[in-house]
Amino acid sequence: DFGIRWARHWLDNVRYAQDDPTCAANNNGAFSSAPYRDWVVDSFNRDLPYDAFVRLQVAGDLIPQDNRQATYAERLTATGIWGLAHLIEGNDREKVVADFVDEQLDVLGRTFLGLTISCARCHDHKFDPITQEEYYALAGIFYSSHIFTFPGSSARTRRRVQQRLLESPAAQLAFATKQARLKTVSAAIKAIEKQHAPALALKNVRRELAAITRRELPPDPETRQGNQWKERVKRVQELRQKETELVQDQQQKNWDPNPPVLQQHPPLVTERDRLKKEVDAVPLRMVMQEGPVPNTRHQQIGDLRLFLRGNHLDPGPRVPRGFPAVLASPGGDDNELTGSGRLQLADWLTRTDNPLTARVMANRIWQHLFGVGIVATPSNFGKLGQPPTHPELLDLLAIRLVKHNWSVKALIREIMTSSTYRQTSIPPADSLRRDPENRHFGRMHRKRLDAEALKDTLLSHTGVVGRATADRLPQSGRALYDKASRDKPPTMLGLFDGADPDLVVPRREDSTSATQALFMLNNPLTLKTAVVVAEHIIGAAENEQTRVVLIYQLLFGRPPSHQEQLLATDLLNHARSTRQRLIAAGQQDVDRFAGPWHDFCLGLLCSNEFLYLD
Repeated sequence: DFGIRWARHWLDNVRYAQDDPTCAANNNGAFSSAPYRDWVVDSFNRDLPYDAFVRLQVAGDLIPQDNRQATYAERLTATGIWGLAHLIEGNDREKVVADFVDEQLDVLGRTFLGLTISCARCHDHKFDPITQEEYYALAGIFYSSHIFTFPGSSARTRRRVQQRLLESPAAQLAFATKQARLKTVSAAIKAIEKQHAPALALKNVRRELAAITRRELPPDPETRQGNQWKERVKRVQELRQKETELVQDQQQKNWDPNPPVLQQHPPLVTERDRLKKEVDAVPLRMVMQEGPVPNTRHQQIGDLRLFLRGNHLDPGPRVPRGFPAVLASPGGDDNELTGSGRLQLADWLTRTDNPLTARVMANRIWQHLFGVGIVATPSNFGKLGQPPTHPELLDLLAIRLVKHNWSVKALIREIMTSSTYRQTSIPPADSLRRDPENRHFGRMHRKRLDAEALKDTLLSHTGVVGRATADRLPQSGRALYDKASRDKPPTMLGLFDGADPDLVVPRREDSTSATQALFMLNNPLTLKTAVVVAEHIIGAAENEQTRVVLIYQLLFGRPPSHQEQLLATDLLNHARSTRQRLIAAGQQDVDRFAGPWHDFCLGLLCSNEFLYLD
């Protein structure tokens, strides 16, 4: 459950989605991002150090194989983050690549560094000390890697790079051998079926006829008149007709009805089916690879030309790959890049003297625990972002994160055991007067359940969602494992301010609308939850007051007050009288026994106490 929760926070920041819709003229293909999502969940669950978490995503495919923090498959799977960028419409390959890299740099800057790097694509950043040259110095790193290709002659057809990955290079090599054998066997089967198609069809017809006619006749004459027997007779007639046609064709064209090579067909089919099952059992994973996108202007690993005014059709001087000078260490070796430079980029991001990486993550952790960060703009630490309300505290949290081996769980534990976190959200009057926006954290922020938490909570009461176990996370029924679609986003997640997979979403906004209330009152999910809770409580107790207590304890974790008991009695009596009038008016299917309890449970599900954490 921990990993699922914190993975959702992270996926908001990387444009996580499982599709990339386009217009009818373009085809971005299907791609598998679920392994990346599952890797993120597992990383938080096992408390993978945050510096390793960053390094694996930036350059997992380049990290030495003796790395013990991740397996071979995990290292490559982590690079799937970069395939979540959009592939734009159009038939201009160079613009497709330029826009794709721009989104990759946007995620790099905002998610890892809290900076809006992509603002410098066309000119020097107007507010932060990032020049256009520094933008293209970073862009050269991503131009020297690729996670999609143009498989045909047109730029309108694109494919993410995907591999079936195993736990070691040796296992991967054995798997490649199996794939090659599958290809060979499939080709042999196709050749036999093409060369001896009539003979194979005749053989299959006679085999099926023999199988059917070997079955004994039903002893009961009435059974022989049944639909199943009639279908059998009909099928025999069809097969005999087909056999006659094939025999006539053989006599006319004089083809061999039983060529020796046909004996190889059944064992080859058996082998093909076995190999295909074994190959398909290994999931596809979207992965990053060294080298530029094939068949583009940037033909080899190396530095990139600056695009004048951001125009990819107007390349200017070549810019050496590197990192923003304002963040580079004095006298450091930041610009000594090898290959694409992603491995050095990963090292630079996770250096203990990098001024932003640890601070940005520490601030995100604080934000998710308190509802707002010390820096209220968690992906913009620049001049246009909000300044930290407690800069010394943010520095301390960043130092603690690094000192405790970049452990996210350790920092969460330290914050949650503090007296600041354990405050109530109901403040004294003078606190509201002095700090109405609670910028100084003199009380706990009231937090509404986000879209996924609300859905999971409702489904948990119906038994669909349970506690997730390490070996059955996708089967837990949690909203995280629903299809994350850009083309058809789930209605409930959009209605309750779920993350837009088209965007980097560093902080979700809480809106209040009439449609949310209508959803809670009328959606089948909420109505079913109310019915399940009511039926459970009705079966658990006979006394009305006891039932009310049990419902409050189940939904709110506390017993009702005396006033709430009286209000519950009034509501139940009103619901019963309403149903009595409906029955008197002749309306059918009115449940006057369980129905009032359904109404009562629905009312509590729609209450603020169910939707908010105080």
